[in-house]
Amino acid sequence: MKFPSVTTVLSPFSDFKMVRPEVLKQAAERGTRVHTACAIYAKGLWADCALCLGDEPFFDSFLNWVDMAKIEFVSVEEEFTDSGLGYMGHPDAVVYIPGDQGLTIIDYKTPMSISRSWHPQIAAYAHLARKHRHDVRRGLAVRLRRNGVRAITTEIDIDGEPWAAFLNALGAYKYFNTGR
Repeated sequence: MKFPSVTTVLSPFSDFKMVRPEVLKQAAERGTRVHTACAIYAKGLWADCALCLGDEPFFDSFLNWVDMAKIEFVSVEEEFTDSGLGYMGHPDAVVYIPGDQGLTIIDYKTPMSISRSWHPQIAAYAHLARKHRHDVRRGLAVRLRRNGVRAITTEIDIDGEPWAAFLNALGAYKYFNTGR
């Protein structure tokens, strides 16, 4: 059975109508390239991955953050599912940050402004990782910067209101798309 992804469930709440379509398309393509480069590096497969002009600073921002925080990658782009709730997702990473009591769920972001949809997205990823026996205790949106300096991290509540918001969105998605 195919389950909807976290991003599909939350897509009605991501408002991009004020962004010109060509700008949105370029941003999405850049985000995909940068995410791919970050995943390749995190998996230890880095072999000078080709990035387009303008992508390098975002990747440098990632590298600066990884180096500063001494990140240990536990899971990278792994597909997790919850068949009971009926959804799936691919968190960018589950990491251990030295000094933390547990693991942290990470989602890389290239926009500088914070979106409210990030909170339920990361909470949903945290739930999935926990279902797959990862002791996730924190959530972070890691905002990669276009000037290459260390990424900005935004702490995300993974157990409170954002998780409840995701569950409500999932219920609405099922009602309108599957009749269940």
